[in-house]
Amino acid sequence: MVSKLLTISALVATILALPDVTPKQLPSGCASYPNYDADTGETGSFVVKVVDSENPAIEGFSDTSDYSIGIGAQGRPYMRWGYLTIPVRNDIAKTSLKCSDAVLHAYVNTELTAAGAPTNTQWAPLVLSPYANDGVLLYKVEGEEVGVYEHYVGEEKQPGLFLGGYDNSTTWGFTYIAPDATSTDGNYQMRLIRGTEEVGTNETRGFVKILGS
Repeated sequence: MVSKLLTISALVATILALPDVTPKQLPSGCASYPNYDADTGETGSFVVKVVDSENPAIEGFSDTSDYSIGIGAQGRPYMRWGYLTIPVRNDIAKTSLKCSDAVLHAYVNTELTAAGAPTNTQWAPLVLSPYANDGVLLYKVEGEEVGVYEHYVGEEKQPGLFLGGYDNSTTWGFTYIAPDATSTDGNYQMRLIRGTEEVGTNETRGFVKILGS
């Protein structure tokens, strides 16, 4: 199934064009997100999905999460950091998001047991990687703020709200990553592409829209 998806992606990616939009960043804080509750200062939970993608194999797919494993004292594994990804199948469990204390959070596992199993599920702050040519949505590390944006074509506002950041970018790149110790099916790594960055080898582009916005 994965090979079929990749073949389809390779055949059509060159004929699907990313829409030419102008992003407009909304004010920082949770009030810019849908379903904001002024009494609690939080939003309800939501997921995001890939839209207007150059790769139809993941069009409409929602987010999940993965993590990097390190080996600590006495050979015990630990979670170095986690990150959001796009799955190869849309029936895989989604990772819920919400805004709290003016910061986007993900409901994720944040630790590993001695046997290496993920545990300690909680709402963890999400950030954009601070490193050039990275752009991944991370947790358990420091980074740059995730922004909320509207899209315009000319003067016409497009439906929905979109995740972005850095230099007013809302264009995300998606690259297939083969199965490994933490992802038995593989996934599509997602990164926010800065305005001057080139698209990587086998990378396609799209937007990340807040579902229900």
